[in-house]
Amino acid sequence: MFSKKEMAAFNALYYLYAISINHSKREVAELLGTSVDTINKYISDLEYELGVTLLSSNGRGTALTPEGIFYVKAAERIVNTLRNIKTGEKHSPADTQTIKISMPDTVSCDFGEKNIKTFMEKFPGINIVTEIEDCPDAKADICLSLERPKDSGWINIAEKNISCGLYASRLYLKKYGMPKDYGDLIKCHRICSKNSNENFIPGWGEVLRTSPLSVLQHNSVFANYSAIKNGIGIGICSQNYASNDLVKIKTVTNFDTTYKIYLSARKDVLDAPQIKAFLEFSKGFFNSGKNIAGCPGGKNAKIDNGL
Repeated sequence: MFSKKEMAAFNALYYLYAISINHSKREVAELLGTSVDTINKYISDLEYELGVTLLSSNGRGTALTPEGIFYVKAAERIVNTLRNIKTGEKHSPADTQTIKISMPDTVSCDFGEKNIKTFMEKFPGINIVTEIEDCPDAKADICLSLERPKDSGWINIAEKNISCGLYASRLYLKKYGMPKDYGDLIKCHRICSKNSNENFIPGWGEVLRTSPLSVLQHNSVFANYSAIKNGIGIGICSQNYASNDLVKIKTVTNFDTTYKIYLSARKDVLDAPQIKAFLEFSKGFFNSGKNIAGCPGGKNAKIDNGL
């Protein structure tokens, strides 16, 4: 049986959750049809029961204390459980400490498993679920994408230029030689390509259309990299992904260029502690002197510090 004291704690946790999102008791009171005095009473009683201070005031409104951030996780679990009951979805107790990230495979190879590993070592209590999806994915919290999200429910956090160029395997070059120039590339060499490369690499579509030899196209950046590595042909790779195993084609510089990747997040999850942690961690890589996985180009990064 739920006691009156437990019901009051339930209400206080819900108010705490609402304040963590809106940063204003007055706004929460208006949204929930109650008064600031009522909110203050519930939260004050909960603070007395717990022996901690949950909220503090600053020049911009009301903020959670470190203890408040801890207890708001309980409130998030309650809210997520209610939402999951409404939608018929199963709820996992770990959901409030799970980050769902969507990204196409091109960005996945650029961001790199090493960065995910570093984050998980730094924040051992946070789980990560990645989906190789075009963005924004409605089920994701964070998106790493090749295009800036247009959905009004998302906010762009940072963007970064990734260097790319033409590469081939040593096996291929030993058998067929290095292309002499752009014309020789089209006339005498097989081409490997990810299906979407022509959308982001100027002039690449013309190569695919005019090559008289076989062209191998994949819908996966990993499959395309494997094809190039195994000597099937010459293709475009990001510099950081290819540099260890492939040879840069320096005689054809038409495709020595960059493409952008974007870091964005759903607006309704921005205040969740695990989301804040991942965004701040990722902004460090976007703002570094190197591309995310170690490729030069950090000076081209752009960080939105207006959050």
